[in-house]
Amino acid sequence: MTPDGRRRQLDAARVRVELTLPELWVRYAALTGTGDVLDLDGFLHGLTQLEPGQQDVLAQALNEALEDEYRAHLIPVTHPPLAAAPAWP
Repeated sequence: MTPDGRRRQLDAARVRVELTLPELWVRYAALTGTGDVLDLDGFLHGLTQLEPGQQDVLAQALNEALEDEYRAHLIPVTHPPLAAAPAWP
């Protein structure tokens, strides 16, 4: 994937989970992100660069937000799953 494609993919994920830039920054910073809100804004708009390691931190923050969003839409089951059968020796 091209750097611009990755940037677009990250921003599309942000839009998908309806995170504001400050909300995204809080998630990013909580995962040891070192950039500030302006760094993220510039990167997501293609105006500045973000180091690959920091892009990974940003991707992790967005992956966690996507996972939270996915879980929020799961349909609960009426009966809990059966306990796993014991392993035979």
